[in-house]
Amino acid sequence: MPQINFHTTPQFDADLAALTEALKLRSKSEAIRLAVHEFAAALRESAARKAQAAKPSP
Repeated sequence: MPQINFHTTPQFDADLAALTEALKLRSKSEAIRLAVHEFAAALRESAARKAQAAKPSP
């Protein structure tokens, strides 16, 4: 994947540093990839639960 450049806020920088340190990750890039992966997984799980709940009971 190509490099992504974006502007951040001081709060984002602090949160990213905290995540990186707490999980003992090697880089901020690794922390961002992990956070995006975890969030996407939670979205998929939520969508699956909603789809299951919408199915009519037999």
